[in-house]
Amino acid sequence: MAKKRWKKKERLERVEHHVPEKGGLNSKLILAGVVILVLAGYFIFSGGRDTSIETPPPAVIAGKYTLFSDKPSTHVAGKVTLVEFFDFTCPHCYTFHKDTWPALKNKYGDKIELIDIGIPLRDSSTPPLEAYEIAKDFGKGDEMKDALFTGFNEEGKDITNVQILAGIAENIGLDRAVFSDLLSSGSKASVVESNIRLATSYKLTGTPTVIVDGNMKSTDNSLANLQTMIDSILALDTG
Repeated sequence: MAKKRWKKKERLERVEHHVPEKGGLNSKLILAGVVILVLAGYFIFSGGRDTSIETPPPAVIAGKYTLFSDKPSTHVAGKVTLVEFFDFTCPHCYTFHKDTWPALKNKYGDKIELIDIGIPLRDSSTPPLEAYEIAKDFGKGDEMKDALFTGFNEEGKDITNVQILAGIAENIGLDRAVFSDLLSSGSKASVVESNIRLATSYKLTGTPTVIVDGNMKSTDNSLANLQTMIDSILALDTG
């Protein structure tokens, strides 16, 4: 996994008992006795636990992952969503793009969805991520993603160079001048910044990082582990 370089009590309520003064009404003493008996029964039979709300235990999902207790599950019955944080200059991200995701998609079809979120491992990684966001606006996101991953990892292209990016954009059918203007103006800088904030909320330490159904961070991005997790989730839906 490539490492990133950017940063970012059941309080027991105190019950103050009011003690009636001497000579108080007998009814007050009787009432106090009843309260004591009720409280005693509560602690005997419930062990002092709050039984007003019963929370069912979480379903056990197989696989290697970290569960975020502060993140809600986004699971929809019958479908598993993967969010992948990636960088185009990360070779492990390329492996996920080229091998892992196609294998998962081939096995699960419409039962699985991928949302990819680009984050820069270093400042120089920002331009290709912005280029990808621009291409998505023109319906060329998939083509640009393939071209950027292939260009860097197989062809040795400097995809951090604006002119190289403009050439790649032209090769996939985008207007070079329009693309260059959008890239040079930083039109997608805010998108990348938003991606970084989201990644920080998941305490990312590198890429690729795969979040399953919103609150499970895979700690092993191998095909085998991801399949184990997905199979387990889908089995719970049908079981």
